[in-house]
Amino acid sequence: MCSDALTHVSVPVLLSALFPEANGSQFNCDEPEKRRIRRLRRGRERIDFAIDPEAVTRAESIVASMGEEYLEWLRADLDELDKTLTEARGSVRAVDQLRRKAHDIRGQGGSFGFPLISQVADALYKVMVSQNDILSAEGEGLTRGLFGALSLVVERQARGEGDAETREAVARAVTSVDATYGDTSC
Repeated sequence: MCSDALTHVSVPVLLSALFPEANGSQFNCDEPEKRRIRRLRRGRERIDFAIDPEAVTRAESIVASMGEEYLEWLRADLDELDKTLTEARGSVRAVDQLRRKAHDIRGQGGSFGFPLISQVADALYKVMVSQNDILSAEGEGLTRGLFGALSLVVERQARGEGDAETREAVARAVTSVDATYGDTSC
């Protein structure tokens, strides 16, 4: 799916924008660097960075410019997800694919200025983790509603809070999931 391209393209580009004095080879994710990143995430290593505010502005500009590209990737993913949904009523693997993709999308949406996408993907994730192996009829119905809301956000390129109609469509789809599976976050 397209999210792999997003990860591999954006991280080095953003790091280069934040640290223009470094050469790009510093940002290749070889194994020692991956272990170092894990230590940083777990708080086992502390590094103080002096980040230039102009570098942050450049990085934000890069992310903002990728918003259109992100929507294109998401359109392709939606087509693929729709095909996967038809398999999910009889396939544990398809439910797992939908769960993993929902997890990816919920993290990406807000990063590119589309928090409504993240809200819908969070609800989709909740549906998928609530299934017992294969997708239930109820889960399929909720997922189709979420796909409709997601398609509307993409079609309208609804950045930020979006327009009133898009917000209402997202709220209806998410509320239906919350009513079925509870309103706790996964």
